[in-house]
Amino acid sequence: MVTILNTSLSSVEGRGEEVIAASRTVAMRFHVRSTAPPMTQDAVLIADAMRYATLSRLANTRSQVLSGRADDGAYRESDHVHAHYLAFASDSANSRIDTVAVWAPMGLSEPEVHALAQLTWLGGRTFNKEFERCRLDCERSGSVAYALPELVGPARSWASVTPYAPPRNRRKNETWQQHVEKHLRRDLIKAGYSTAVLSIEVMESGWSAFRRHRIQENAVQARRAAGLNVVFAEPVVGPLCFGALRHFGLGLFRPVTDGDALQFATRLDRIKHFA
Repeated sequence: MVTILNTSLSSVEGRGEEVIAASRTVAMRFHVRSTAPPMTQDAVLIADAMRYATLSRLANTRSQVLSGRADDGAYRESDHVHAHYLAFASDSANSRIDTVAVWAPMGLSEPEVHALAQLTWLGGRTFNKEFERCRLDCERSGSVAYALPELVGPARSWASVTPYAPPRNRRKNETWQQHVEKHLRRDLIKAGYSTAVLSIEVMESGWSAFRRHRIQENAVQARRAAGLNVVFAEPVVGPLCFGALRHFGLGLFRPVTDGDALQFATRLDRIKHFA
């Protein structure tokens, strides 16, 4: 049974889709059940497969929100309010994906919600021979705060769930650190965040194990990416998802609580072990 509940967020700075689409479903959450749950470094693969599965349920109906394409077939990349397909572990200490979600800041229509609610299985052997078929159970549907509470905050400190890939190539006169910081700050401003960023810690060790290319792309097309720890001057509301492939699960952040640091280190160690 799917529970639908829409609530608005507090006045803490963050995204405004809860007001814009207060009477519409903004996010849908699914529990992943499998004898061999996918690893968190395969988040982009799982998210991309989720998009394929979702669009297959639309039949001849076109959805700019779910496809990310305008009526003329061109990608919508200017406002980023169409669907984000996310795959992550609900427990930050876990290294295996148990949750997939569709988050659309502009809101989902009733036909779009219906199409998503029909999803009960996610298969991917066509894309990856090690992709075990997963059972999907729709758990929550409604506001993003209700459907994805672990990604919302508010919080001052945020850590990467999946690595951040700057959307453009690095200039010759820039260091990698400068390049990452510049683009993340730009992404935050474009998304409407005005709160000052106090620090951005860039970490590459262990994050190269994450898939950084889409299903139809080759591994040589993988984006360079890094894990980040970001600290704001004041608490902000998520979800925070930025950079290249943001609509396919890359560049996702989680608010950091007191006990998260050790759990995060444990999960990254597991990822390195399986890399």
